[in-house]
Amino acid sequence: AAADALGDAVVKEPRANETYDIYQCFAEDPEGRTVECQVFLDDAVDIE
Repeated sequence: AAADALGDAVVKEPRANETYDIYQCFAEDPEGRTVECQVFLDDAVDIE
């Protein structure tokens, strides 16, 4: 969903990263900075 909202700003499509047990994608903001969107795949991780 985040990648769809970011549209053409996405520079690396969403994928699972098994090393860190996350799902992530990368985008670029209007000033050229890299932005990472991620979610933990491990249900034991609770950030609330």
